Amino acid sequence: MSEDQHRLLRRQLRKFFGDGAEISPELQAFIEAVDQSYKHHESDRQLIERAMELSSKELTESNKKLLEESKKQKVLIDSLKDSLRSISSSNLITDDHDLLKIADLLSIEIEQRKRAEAQIIASEEKYRGIIENMNLGMLETDNNGVVVNVYDRFLTMTGYTADEVLGKDPKEVMLPEGAQQIMRSQEAHRKTGEYNVYELQIRRKDGELIWVIVSAAPIFAADGSITGSLGIHFDITHRKQIESDLEIAKATAEASLKSKDLFLANISHEIRTPMNAIIGMSRLLSETPLNSSQKEYLRAISTSAQGLLVIINDVLDMSKIQSGKFTMETIDVDLEHQLKTLEQTFQFKAEDRGIYFQVIQDKSLYPFVQTDPTRLNQVLTNLVSNALKFTTVGGVTLTVKKLNSGKDSADIEFSVKDTGIGIDKEKLNAIFESFTQEDSTITRKYGGTGLGLAISRQLVELLGGELFVESEKGKGSVFRFVLHLPNGTPLKKERKQSTELTSLDGMKVLLVEDNEINQFLAVTILKRWNTLVETASNGLEAIEFAKKQTFDVILMDMQMPEMDGIEATRYLRAELKIQTPIIALTANAVKGEQEKCIEAGMNDYLSKPFDQDVLFEKLANCYTQPTPVQKKASASHLANPSGRFSLKKLNKMYNGEIQFVRRTVEIFLSQFQADMARLNEALASENLEGIEQMAHKIKPNIDLFDIAELKEDVRQIELQAHAGKLEGLEFKIKRLDQVMSEVGEEMGKSLN
Repeated sequence: MSEDQHRLLRRQLRKFFGDGAEISPELQAFIEAVDQSYKHHESDRQLIERAMELSSKELTESNKKLLEESKKQKVLIDSLKDSLRSISSSNLITDDHDLLKIADLLSIEIEQRKRAEAQIIASEEKYRGIIENMNLGMLETDNNGVVVNVYDRFLTMTGYTADEVLGKDPKEVMLPEGAQQIMRSQEAHRKTGEYNVYELQIRRKDGELIWVIVSAAPIFAADGSITGSLGIHFDITHRKQIESDLEIAKATAEASLKSKDLFLANISHEIRTPMNAIIGMSRLLSETPLNSSQKEYLRAISTSAQGLLVIINDVLDMSKIQSGKFTMETIDVDLEHQLKTLEQTFQFKAEDRGIYFQVIQDKSLYPFVQTDPTRLNQVLTNLVSNALKFTTVGGVTLTVKKLNSGKDSADIEFSVKDTGIGIDKEKLNAIFESFTQEDSTITRKYGGTGLGLAISRQLVELLGGELFVESEKGKGSVFRFVLHLPNGTPLKKERKQSTELTSLDGMKVLLVEDNEINQFLAVTILKRWNTLVETASNGLEAIEFAKKQTFDVILMDMQMPEMDGIEATRYLRAELKIQTPIIALTANAVKGEQEKCIEAGMNDYLSKPFDQDVLFEKLANCYTQPTPVQKKASASHLANPSGRFSLKKLNKMYNGEIQFVRRTVEIFLSQFQADMARLNEALASENLEGIEQMAHKIKPNIDLFDIAELKEDVRQIELQAHAGKLEGLEFKIKRLDQVMSEVGEEMGKSLN
């Protein structure tokens, strides 16, 4: 017995013959044949187990090996038969018990072989069916890239026959030049044992190009060497077409969006340019003597111009939001101050409509938060403006309260409640759609674009909240939203300049503006501030002026013929090395305009139509006033020891001309005595309409002289009289009379 024999055979030989028995040559041949049979049986069992674990791409190769084994075993079985016949004829074995065992083993072995072959064939057919149903085209190549096996689905996909593909290099048969380079690169990777997934184009037999995604893997031999590769192909032509269509649609949409942005920028510029003149000239005209009819006409012009400006801004904001170009910032905000400013702004408008506006703020609320103050103010302004517009009786309340808070943040609810016309429940969702109002009569009666609420909702979402509305027709509405706001850092108060400029005496200004009306407006305003103005109509003229003389500031329009403001600024900075402050005056209010100005070298930015007070402030920040040789009489020195009134507005209005300020104060004191007499007469006769009229007349003068302790009183008198409530009016009117007598006496002393 040999140690090389199969272990089962060794045990059986020891059992029947014992150790050291001599075996005849005939029996030895038989034993060797049985040994080979046992070993092949063991190999078959291992192959069967391995076959169950094979992937679809390994089955074909394994099946080939099994078929080769079957042929070898057929030869082995024939050899066994010959050995048995030899033993039988030599009478070496008289008991056929062992022969029966051997026969049984051979029978079992052959049966297992048949089952294994059947299982492998079934498994191969199963995976073949799956692959065919998945529309996967399979192709096998050798290490030279020549096709050795091709599946029907691949032939259907490409339109070729098996004879046209087998034995050929697919790169030469069906790949365009670009795809050939991709395939060579991928083949090089596979020869190192890498698996690849890639996309490439195949040229069908009919000439059509199709896109496929290829999952390719190397084929390994039993010894681990690479014999070729298997590629599974999936047709993605439809997907590629969709991607191409999407790219085209995206490019078209982007071009359309760019065109829309350009159109909005141009239309904004074209509207804002004349609007600047209308609003600016209206203000200048309002400061001249006018009769009552002229004042009403002027008020209508100003109101219409401001309304048009709101519409322009709404359209621009909506465009920015829709295009995703609307940027938000998060900074420290003094919420308490912002709400107070909002209250002061809208109280006047509410009183003009004969209704109230109030802000109720939670006292436990931390006054400093982190958010975008501009956008928060825009939302609140939109909501309050809407509420005031649709309310004729009662009023509007803005409530700000803390819902809950953590260590460093709080959930804050903002709600705007009005007693106005209300909204039908069926229309509540529609009001947040762009260019939509409850019905067409709303637009005709109250005006507006229907954009305000749509913008407000989207701004609230950008701030991290959601805008809700509750309303009932005829009973008013409530708009509310909640924001989670981190606590902010207390803001440092800016130190005010020790002297407040009321004029810009001697300031040298170069105004660069191509529009004649806007040029005239700006020159008129600047000369009222005692500036020395030179005008240029384009960038080239501005450069020539700058070469010849120096200026304290340059006001630069953006869009001009021959050379625009950006190009002119760059030239002034780069070529002439001029460091004079340059302030952009632009009618383009689109995003990016301010950044473009600053990048070009400008120092500041002012959008048209500009506020004269803002322009004055920006100019003052650029101006270091020289020490005058002789200064004309100014009202800025007038005494005000108690601080109960202020002449700042008059000083600015009259450029510090003392004679005009003195005369205005004298007229006010004289007129106020007459107005108070009529107010007391109306009170004595319980004439509520007369009380309301006189309070309304006195109110602007209280604001003009900034008599803070009477501002609220005079408004309450007007509101209470309008509401028909006489109780408490006598006390307020007497207080008004008393305080004004004291303040009037101080004013008289200050003039002396």
